[in-house]
Amino acid sequence: MDVLFGNRLCREYEDRIVSVASCSSEKKTRYELKNTSKCKITKIDIDCLFSNSVKEKCDYAFIVYGKECITINFIELKDSKLTKAASQIISTVHMCNLRVNNQIVNARIVLTQTHRPDIISSQMRKLKDIIRKHGGNVEYKSKILSETI
Repeated sequence: MDVLFGNRLCREYEDRIVSVASCSSEKKTRYELKNTSKCKITKIDIDCLFSNSVKEKCDYAFIVYGKECITINFIELKDSKLTKAASQIISTVHMCNLRVNNQIVNARIVLTQTHRPDIISSQMRKLKDIIRKHGGNVEYKSKILSETI
C-alpha cells in the first residue's frame, strides 16, 4: 500500500523491474526513468488523483522506493511555459502535503521548446526553494528528459 498516494485507481504503473517508465507523449515531450537498480516504481496520474476543480496540478509523479529513502519526481510536460510548469508543480506539492521521513522530492519539467533562462521567474525561485527543503532538485529540458536510477 502506498502511504503517499493511496488511491490505487490513479496508479498507471507499478513494478520493481521496469527498465523504462515514460509519461505519455502529449505535447511531444517525454520523461524517462531507467530503472537499472531494480527499485519498485509507482507512476501516479496526478489528474486522476485530484478532482477536475483543481486547475493547478502537474501531470505525473514517479515514486521510487529505494533502499535508503523514497524519492518522488513530480513531472510536468509542457509547451514552452516554464513559469506555468513551475506553478503547477508547486501547487501539486502543496496539495500532497508531504510529511514522510526519508523522502526526497524532485521537480522535472519537459518543454516542447528550448527555454532561454534570461531571467529566473519568481515561480522558478519558489519551486527551487520548496524542492530544496525536501532534499531534491529541479531539472528542465526540452523534448526528452531521461534519468537513470
